[in-house]
Amino acid sequence: MQNNSPFSNRPPLPTPDGNVFPPDPVVVNNVRNDWKIAPLVVRGWDYIVTWLALIILPFVMVAGFSDEDSNTGEKIGGLIFVALIFAMFVWLNRALKNGKPAAWTAQIVVSVFGLLGFPLGTAVHAYILSQWFKPETKAWFGKS
Repeated sequence: MQNNSPFSNRPPLPTPDGNVFPPDPVVVNNVRNDWKIAPLVVRGWDYIVTWLALIILPFVMVAGFSDEDSNTGEKIGGLIFVALIFAMFVWLNRALKNGKPAAWTAQIVVSVFGLLGFPLGTAVHAYILSQWFKPETKAWFGKS
């Protein structure tokens, strides 16, 4: 009955018999891999934060390896740890751009740790987390 209505825009008021039209379904664009339609938080903030990490982490590796107070085992362990984080950010950078579902969860973990970077990291990652659960962001990563 309601689907055969001649109205293209249904009124939000009930009909004379008391029936209420259900709201129109929200259409979320599920096309991924098109960077132009990625949500603003992914294109604007999140992608840039991964590039920032990729630029800073090599300096952290060099600084940790040139520390004279630690022994060789600590230096190698620290270098491997930072290299693993670097590799994760390389993957996250590509996965965000391609809308991979695992990147949605990985970014939540990264942003929770990023909240510890007071004050700038807290502000940036709080914004990312506040936008991360919106329907358009979840749709970009194939989440419902």
